[in-house]
Amino acid sequence: MQYPLIDKIPELCFPIRIRANVEQLKKDVNTILSAFDITQEYINEKCKTDLGWAINLTHLPKLTGNDRAFAYRQQHDFIKEQNVSENDFSTMLAEIKNLYIGKLMSVIFARHGQKFQGRCQLVWLSPKKSYEMHVDQHTPHRYHIPIITNEQCYWHFRYKKTDCSLHMAADGTVWYLNPVILGHNFFNDSDVPRLHLILTSGY
Repeated sequence: MQYPLIDKIPELCFPIRIRANVEQLKKDVNTILSAFDITQEYINEKCKTDLGWAINLTHLPKLTGNDRAFAYRQQHDFIKEQNVSENDFSTMLAEIKNLYIGKLMSVIFARHGQKFQGRCQLVWLSPKKSYEMHVDQHTPHRYHIPIITNEQCYWHFRYKKTDCSLHMAADGTVWYLNPVILGHNFFNDSDVPRLHLILTSGY
């Protein structure tokens, strides 16, 4: 980590008062992948050549079949190019509604205190890969729940011309992140894919 390590940024990046059961989330991830005939080996292979891999847990209401999980999985710039808004992802995958992961998402939505609607995903970041520093003007609220990570996976934040690093452990912490104000990128300097459950609101 190149910059001072911090444990939160008040009002912009901080743990909320909800705890996640990470072991149950891991089981649910396997259930979801199996439902769509995806193996962890397939994801690992994709992560050898690509930036990462993702599956949508919310989708556009008009989508059917596997498109519900796999259409519009790409990064935010691609979604905007398709004239699709983050807040168009209004329907939860039927396959997860009765799973722990679906119930956890609903608890977080309810806790948010205002309308929360948008694209929710399981996102793997490939080993030795990173995103570029950016802000997301079109996604005002986001929650991160680390599922598979290690201390070589960390954020680089930039706020008011100050740079810092932050590691989110897979210890059940649910993190709130304001991606509009807080400049951010993420590094996976480890040898294994990182997995986060990411909940993004377009409102």
